[in-house]
Amino acid sequence: MPAGFHYVPEFLSHSEEAELLELFGRLPLNNSTYHEYTARRRTAGFSLVAADELPEGKTPAPQLLRQLASRVADQFGFQVSALQHALVTEYPTGAPMGWHRDAPPHAEIFGVSFASACRFRLRPMCVAGPEASAAERRRASLSLELQPRSLYCMSGPARSDWQHAIAAVRELRYSVTFRTLQRQLK
Repeated sequence: MPAGFHYVPEFLSHSEEAELLELFGRLPLNNSTYHEYTARRRTAGFSLVAADELPEGKTPAPQLLRQLASRVADQFGFQVSALQHALVTEYPTGAPMGWHRDAPPHAEIFGVSFASACRFRLRPMCVAGPEASAAERRRASLSLELQPRSLYCMSGPARSDWQHAIAAVRELRYSVTFRTLQRQLK
């Protein structure tokens, strides 16, 4: 794995996962869109900022997501206030997530996996463009099977110099993604 990629298997217990999965089943998930493209995955975003600082029109995170954010921050040794947003994503059977790099304002990316495993793929940005052959892209790609209840972090070079994708899932899967903004981890 590239520098700055960290993987924590069994980050959550089975009972913690079950409690969060029950919450996900009650959430108002909507199809994820990007420009004119509508993805097969569904998402719900929540604000983690304090209630008195909550921006107009933002949905406050349920307490279980706040607790999960706190666990992630504790695992990597930073203040939970650096995490201002939680994104819950549902991947129905066969749904992928294409190659991308998260938007530049985000510094670190943390993902927690639920319900089933998925193949998480990474490739360096230097082979992402059209000038790279398919063979070059395949040779440069890395992959890891993210297990349910696991946590990953992408920071530094893994975050800035690599793209990531998720192969089409074999079974229903959920994830929760947290991101920090630049210079907010201290």
